Formats: sequence, C-alpha cells, structure tokens
Amino acid sequence: LFYTRIFGGEDKFLDEEEDEVSDKILKKCGGVPLAIITMASLLVDKSREVWVQVCNSTGFRDKDNKQVDDTMWILSLSYYDLPCHLKTCLLYLSAFPEDYTIDKHSLIWKWVVEDFV
Repeated sequence: LFYTRIFGGEDKFLDEEEDEVSDKILKKCGGVPLAIITMASLLVDKSREVWVQVCNSTGFRDKDNKQVDDTMWILSLSYYDLPCHLKTCLLYLSAFPEDYTIDKHSLIWKWVVEDFV
C-alpha cells in the first residue's frame, strides 16, 4: 500500500537510506491500512528530509505507544497538513452521528452555503 501510493504503481525503488526511513515509518503504522495510506499520502512527493522529520517527530519515536495512539497521531499529521478550508470541511463532518450515511450532494451544498468551498 505504502509504495503503491508513493510511486503510483510504477516500478521504482527507494535507495537504502530512504528504505530504512520508510521501514521505520511502516513499523509505526503497525500494519493498519488506514495509517499506511494516510502516511503515504502525506509523504508523496516530499523530500527525504521531510520523511526523516516525520519519522523523528514527537509521538512517532520508538516509544511503547499503543497502535491506536499511533494511528491517531498519523491521522492528526495528515489533518494538520490540510489547507485551512479543507480542515473546516473535515471538522464539519463531526456534526453528524457516527455511522450516519451522509448524502454527498447535500453536504457539498451545506459547505457552499457556509462558504467553506
């Protein structure tokens, strides 16, 4: 999942240093597909320095964190990487109950009325 998202399905490979960083990142994702895809989406087209910063950042070190905590941290990284207008749209979704089916056309119109998009 990680490499498919990073390289778009092309047959490319990481150099040894990048591969070491990606292994650490994948280990912290704990095999959770949502965490892997989110992290790959965050890192696609980013420099190796950004990868290292993410890998070494607070909350992503080799502490004895639970898998859920790591996943939540990964999702928060992705959230903070969003442009402001998309953060607002995402937060708007919290107004709906869990497992509620949201009509996308209605939701988009609500965002337009609220001047989010």
